[in-house]
Amino acid sequence: MKYIIYGIFLFTAAVFMACEDFTENYNVPPGSVIAKFSYETANNLSFPDTITFYNESVVPATVANYSYMWDFGDGSTSTEENPVHIFEEKGDYTVTLSLSADGEIIEYSEDFVITGVVFFEEDFEGIGVIPSDWVLVN
Repeated sequence: MKYIIYGIFLFTAAVFMACEDFTENYNVPPGSVIAKFSYETANNLSFPDTITFYNESVVPATVANYSYMWDFGDGSTSTEENPVHIFEEKGDYTVTLSLSADGEIIEYSEDFVITGVVFFEEDFEGIGVIPSDWVLVN
């Protein structure tokens, strides 16, 4: 009986020592900062279109200072977390979210093609008067 108790004691001591060494050597790494966004379009990417951007970035609690900078690709920017932007003209745009976190800058971009419906196009160059049965719109 003495040997069984002594064996259980040695086995238990070995398990505790192994667990203690294991946890000390393998620390959990800190979380990463990830820039990401989604969007909702009001006019199906046809101009003029109002797009609401939703910031889906991941910022761990250990990050003390962070800020957002949006570049909409048309010369406009915003520092709001979830901005709303109106694209007034058709064209190709790259929207970039820059997330500055403790001095590091992480970026995420998406390309947008804002289209438009053109029924008829005429430059009227060389014509002095618009034909009487035509209506000029915009």
